[in-house]
This record gives sequence, structure tokens and C-alpha cells, in this order.
Amino acid sequence: MALAQRDVDVAIIGAGTAGIAAARVLVRAGLSVLVLEASSRLGGRCFTDTITFNAPFDHGAHWLHAADKNPLVKFGHDLGFALYEDQRTLRLAAPDRLPSEEETTAYRNAVETGEASIIAAAERGDDGAAAASLPREPAEWRQAVSFRLGAFDIGRPLSEVSILDFGRVASGPDLFCRTGLGTLIATLGRGLPIAFNAAVSAITTGDEGVRIETAQGTLNARIAIVTVATDVIAKGMIAFTPALDAQQTAAFQTLKLSDFLHIGFEIASGVVDIADDTHVFSATRDERTFAALARSGGSNVWYVATGGIFARELEAAGKETAVSYARDWLISHFGSGIGPAIRRDAATLWGRNPYIGGAWSVAPPGQARARTALREWHAGRVRFAGEAGHDTMWGTVGGAWESGQEAARQALTIVRG
Repeated sequence: MALAQRDVDVAIIGAGTAGIAAARVLVRAGLSVLVLEASSRLGGRCFTDTITFNAPFDHGAHWLHAADKNPLVKFGHDLGFALYEDQRTLRLAAPDRLPSEEETTAYRNAVETGEASIIAAAERGDDGAAAASLPREPAEWRQAVSFRLGAFDIGRPLSEVSILDFGRVASGPDLFCRTGLGTLIATLGRGLPIAFNAAVSAITTGDEGVRIETAQGTLNARIAIVTVATDVIAKGMIAFTPALDAQQTAAFQTLKLSDFLHIGFEIASGVVDIADDTHVFSATRDERTFAALARSGGSNVWYVATGGIFARELEAAGKETAVSYARDWLISHFGSGIGPAIRRDAATLWGRNPYIGGAWSVAPPGQARARTALREWHAGRVRFAGEAGHDTMWGTVGGAWESGQEAARQALTIVRG
């Protein structure tokens, strides 16, 4: 189907969180806008599946991080969504045994000490590898802490993570959305002018504006806001004329997406005595492991997750292999009785999605300042937006939202002269 609209004030590429945020600002200001989305749905990496388990399952973002700073919290409350705080209830588990309370306390302390050590290094201006800032003691928890702060929290081994990028990310209370965070984002996008299945292949900027080639035809705009994932640009899936400058090209190549895998299971209630929304981490020393969020929102849905190299390997192997490994982890940590209680499953596999390519952007050692380049205008008419361009809320829907709003406000100033 060809584009019904051929000329607009602002074209927005990508109907994820940043694209929705930008479109809302510009539509409210009275500009003509069209959002071009490559897939058949909105939300990007924030998508809630309510069909597989007959209960919400977030394939991507699941928390409203740093709720005291996150602009989406007010939207959620105003729209009547049930937002509630993650109490960070912790349960330590291990194969064939139940760790003691003393072990659980030691693990929690080791994680907090490790995180504080990396943040302290960032405050000193160090931008080396975050792994180098981890305390050597207690040695028995070092690998578990590395998994928690690296592969699980960031989707990369700490050896591949910038200390500054780690240290400046906003902290604060985290909120769950009982009906799924993707449902909130989808609600905010309703009614916006969006062309689906309109993958963009080329953006040409001239004196009069921007010409955008899509799978649905050509669109002309005065300004373009590009909100696609960094990997899409890094892989050259959109051709820019004139070409991106060296600084922006390097930034997209540097801020590639991390690897993170959500595997969902429906597990019959009563099999495991565990509180709703309990975070389960493994006491093993193997970083090729998983963590779990049990009974999400009081449902029978469990999130079993891993990140980094292990997630990349499982995604490459495919859903069946990933689900099998996660199922075996559950059985080894909770006993054989949990196996027959598993009814249905799902897996995210963002790395295999050609229009996304991974989870969220991560700056490698020495490259924390690369995010600044993503906030610069290209050829005076193209602005990039998304979580990758946010210094303190990268990797979050809140950061993507603020970035989209900022880009839209700048575009509005240019259009109005």
C-alpha cells in the first residue's frame, strides 16, 4: 500500500517509545506529522504480549526505572494504570540446595559493594572497563556479582562496559506496570498518524527538506527525526545522503545494542513457595546462568533472563534451545517438581529481529561520551533520538521518551523559524 500522505512538516522514523514521544509533541503543536514504522505494530522494544499466557508478558522493557525522575510515571498514573513499586525481594538459589540467610546477605552486600566501587571510580573520572573496578574480595562472590551487574543488568560482561556510562545512570525506585509496560506505551501511541510496514531505506537531505524512501513509497518532509535502534544505523540499513559525519558514524558503531534474553514460563501456582515479584539469583560461580522474576504481578508468569555472551549464544541457537536451557536451570534450582508444572513458554530473541538487533545501547570502555554525538543534527534537518542519546537514562523507556521529546522541541523551533 502506497503512502496516503506525501508531504509533511516532520517525518519520524520508528514508532517505538522515542518516536511516540516526539509525535505527541509535534501533533499537539499543530504540525503535520507521519511516523514511519518498519514492523506491523508500535512500541519497538517495549511490547506486551497478552495472548501467549493470557496474562501480560513484556518481551522488552519491564520496569519504569528511576521512577522519581521518569516522565512516564505521571502518564501511567493519569491514564489509570496500576503502577506499583518493585520491592526488590531477593531469593538466592543454587542447584540442589537452599542457600542460607547468611549467604543471601553476603551476596546482597557483595553486589552493593561492587556497584558502589564502580560508581566511585566513575566519580573520579575513570572511563576504563567496569570489571577493573570490582573489589577482589570476597572472591567467592565475584562471578555472581559480575553476572548481576554486567550480563544481567547491562547485557554485557563488565569487561565490555564503560565505567563512566555505568556510573552516571540514574538510580531510584523502580515501578512495575501490572498490565505490562508495553501496554502503557501502546496506549500513549494510539491515534497518532503512523504508517506501518514502511521500512525506511534511504534519507536524502537537501536545501528544501528531506526525501525519505520507504517500502510504501516516497515521503517528503521539512525535518526527519530518526528513532531506530543504533544497530539499524550501524549495519547501514538506512542510506544517508550526505553521509553521516565521522563522529556520528563512530558513535553508532560504538553504541551497539547489548544482548539480553527474556524467556517466559507459565508455571502452575503452589509448586514453588515464593512471593510475587521475587527476584531469584543463582549462588553458583558460573556466569553462564540465569536469573528469574517469579510470579510477575501475582500471575503464574515467570521471567527467566540472562544477558551478555550467554544470551547471544542462546539467541543464535534459537528459541527451542534457549527455552530448554532456561527450563533446566529452573529444575536445577527449584527441584524436579517444577518441570511438569511448566505449561507454556515464550522467548524474546531481540537480536534476531532485523529492525532492532538487540536490547539496549551500551558504551564500551573509553567511549561514554559517544552518546553526545547522537544528539547532534545531521545536515541541519535530521535529528536522531532514542535511549542511546540519553546520558543518564540510557537503556530505559524513560530515557527514550525524554530524548524523543527533546528532538521534537528542537524540530518545532526549526519549522516555526
